[in-house]
Amino acid sequence: RDAAMQGRTATLASKTAISTTWSMTTGLDYTPKSFIVTLLANDGTYYVSEVLAAVVSSGTALQALNVTNAGIRISNPDEFALLGDSEKKDKDFALSSDIDLADSGAWDGPDGYSGHFYGNGYTITGLVLDKTGGDTGLFDKVSDGAVIQDFTVVVSTKLPVEARTAASHFGGVVGLVNGSATIWVKDVQVKGTLDYGPVNVTNCFLLAGGIIGEISPGSDVTLERCVTNINISLDAGNVIGGGFTLGFGGLVGKAFSTLNIKQCYAAGNIMLNHNASKTLIAGGLVGQKYGGSLTIEESYASGNIIAKNIYGSNNQNIIAAGLLGDATSSPNITIRKSAALNEKVLAITGSSYSKSGRLVGMANGTATYQNNRARLDMYTGYTDEGTLNDASGSLTTVAGLGTSLEDFKLKATWTTGSDGLAWDETVWDFSGLSQGKWPTLK
Repeated sequence: RDAAMQGRTATLASKTAISTTWSMTTGLDYTPKSFIVTLLANDGTYYVSEVLAAVVSSGTALQALNVTNAGIRISNPDEFALLGDSEKKDKDFALSSDIDLADSGAWDGPDGYSGHFYGNGYTITGLVLDKTGGDTGLFDKVSDGAVIQDFTVVVSTKLPVEARTAASHFGGVVGLVNGSATIWVKDVQVKGTLDYGPVNVTNCFLLAGGIIGEISPGSDVTLERCVTNINISLDAGNVIGGGFTLGFGGLVGKAFSTLNIKQCYAAGNIMLNHNASKTLIAGGLVGQKYGGSLTIEESYASGNIIAKNIYGSNNQNIIAAGLLGDATSSPNITIRKSAALNEKVLAITGSSYSKSGRLVGMANGTATYQNNRARLDMYTGYTDEGTLNDASGSLTTVAGLGTSLEDFKLKATWTTGSDGLAWDETVWDFSGLSQGKWPTLK
């Protein structure tokens, strides 16, 4: 993974037993946090190790992976601020320590970042997203070629009342993926809160996600092994008028183009309250998918998903779903080997424009559902209490196969291939199931 380490070699003495202890010197001025060893035998056979943790025999502290000579190493908040430098938005960056941004003032993320950001397993705390509009995130906007990987970020919002502008894209990691961009976000975890209310302006739309706010048309985005444990909330006051969309997702608010989600989960709640004639969408993983293809594989959401609009003459859709809120304008959807573990999925309104679903709220076009499950005792519907949705469903329908909590505590439910989810045991940790915990990523 570390470009400066790739290709470093050591020659072992003839007939060295692989089971014995041996060592090699990197010749570098830092120690990689983790690495993979490939052994090439004289007969041309390759042997590749699993990811190994570094051990420093001298007892000195482990140092972070670095990147190429063109990369910029980040070890403190002042260096972290270089991310926002317009002249460096195509450079590679690498964290070499945990970063606390609590005393750094208002964060202004990079606009159009297209480099490779290596988090190296470190944690960014104190990130406050306090803009009232526009593109906002750790990276406000990313462009073609960006790769963002391997860190945890703790985020919060601090937004004034009645200050929302007409275009707001908020994400814990990325506010907006710019048009025609191919990007990759992997091994990223987001914790904290995104609280957007009360907001009383008339003409605004807000698209927010735990990882990404909005993905523009023409883009191709992959989220792999990403986690959000973040609560998203909205209290939108009593304004009338302005038929704009308010869309929220545990991972992505809205995607206009190709989106692939693999081995990810969202554990937080989405709680939305509104009182105006506006579309209100909430999805455990994705709020709204509009155009392009969507694939969700080996992923789950477990928080409560509640979208409530009590404006009596509302003529806009109110949608809530365990995994995907709205995909009525998306031509190609595939959801497979995934689970809706939410206790409540409610779309509450004073009118008849409500949709609530275990896996998906609204969808048309070509949709493929394979080996999906949903919590059997989930409450769905259009009132504050909801209705116990104990329909059995099936592995290949939009409802998913209704599965009891007792069965979800069984490892076989997650790992078997016939009627189970067939999840990869090298990626997932199932040790907490017997204590009522959901799977986590190794």
